[in-house]
Amino acid sequence: MPIEEGDNYTTIMSAKDLRMAEYLHLLNDVGVDSIKIEGRMKSVYYVANTVRVYRMLIDTLYRLGSGQEYEVMLHKEPIKSYIAELDTISRRESDTGFFMHGNSISESKDKNKQSSTKPIEPTLKSYLAGRRLMAMVVGTEEKYSKIEVYNTIKKEMPLIYISVSFLNKTDSLYKLFIKNNDGQFIEVDSVRNIDEAYLLPSSGICLTEYDIITL
Repeated sequence: MPIEEGDNYTTIMSAKDLRMAEYLHLLNDVGVDSIKIEGRMKSVYYVANTVRVYRMLIDTLYRLGSGQEYEVMLHKEPIKSYIAELDTISRRESDTGFFMHGNSISESKDKNKQSSTKPIEPTLKSYLAGRRLMAMVVGTEEKYSKIEVYNTIKKEMPLIYISVSFLNKTDSLYKLFIKNNDGQFIEVDSVRNIDEAYLLPSSGICLTEYDIITL
């Protein structure tokens, strides 16, 4: 196995995640008809948002084909913003790897050779921070969204809703509720992951089951 040495590091293999979201049309052109998204040891938010983005891209590719029209659409709204959502997730560094850069290890040895390949660089030691998963909508009761709370939510925190029906919406005017022993909804200033909690979004925002709430 080849080993590449640089300033203060030695690399045997890349620890970056492979990301080909922007190049699905090229994979389609060479006959790839199935893709796998890494989901082991990932948060609900990671899986939900990543699948949502790739679903949008695959549907667009199926509708337009892999020609120039699809490439243009990648840089237009709303697809441009959907792709940007991949950078909001807590994750490792990503790269297109050998798909777009060729054999970087062997080519980098010839200092005089002109190459479009990226130089090999050390990987970050920690994950890239993204949005924080706060809760997930698990149902509705009356006008309230029932939520499964993962991290404490306090009133007026600028929550970001991630949905299958819209890209994202920020809300700090929501209201939080719990139920008392009589089944009545009582407004509170915060909810924790031990509470049976409910959220009433601000006017004009409709949440559905499995929508994600982040910070």
